[in-house]
Amino acid sequence: MRIAVVGAGSVGATLGQAWLERGEDVIWGVRNPSDPKYAALPRERVKTAAEAAKGAEVVVIATPWSAAEAAIKSLGSLAGKIVIDCMNPLGMGPDGLQLVLGFNTSAGEQVASWAPGAFVFKALNTTGAGNMATAGDFPVKPVMPVAGDDAGRKPTARGQARFRTGGCRAIEERPAAGADGHVLDRPGDEARPRARVRVSAGRQEVMF
Repeated sequence: MRIAVVGAGSVGATLGQAWLERGEDVIWGVRNPSDPKYAALPRERVKTAAEAAKGAEVVVIATPWSAAEAAIKSLGSLAGKIVIDCMNPLGMGPDGLQLVLGFNTSAGEQVASWAPGAFVFKALNTTGAGNMATAGDFPVKPVMPVAGDDAGRKPTARGQARFRTGGCRAIEERPAAGADGHVLDRPGDEARPRARVRVSAGRQEVMF
């Protein structure tokens, strides 16, 4: 499967490398492919964002939130593609890092508005790159929520949330654009209406 990873910072680089190890066809999309800061990535797999997205079945958005709109709009049409939004809508405010969206919309909904016709899923935003890189080393397999409202394509999105053999276990969340408007946009957010967690026989399940 061709996966375009837009952004090659700590999260984008970690995800792309893990998918490469699993045999996926990964292309990173960045603003300047010749920038030396991408030297650790396979040179032939670092292209402009538009080149990376062209022909990709899955497009992963892993830019800082402040760069998201311009990056997504530079990709051309994403209609019919699976788009995984792994960003948190954070920015610097007077008191430090804070949410830059209110509570009547969400990053996932914003991404969907910038990518009409795409199948947008929210995932890979609830822990850091370091934890994702070593997911297989934890004694208990970490859980990675995946939220989206296209049931037919959700298995593909869940599959990409498993970083490597023994990595994260993907669980299904409710639709990314829920009535409360801020599903899975806040890292570590425990306030998810209509969902509760049940632990039984060593398994963690999300109930609705």
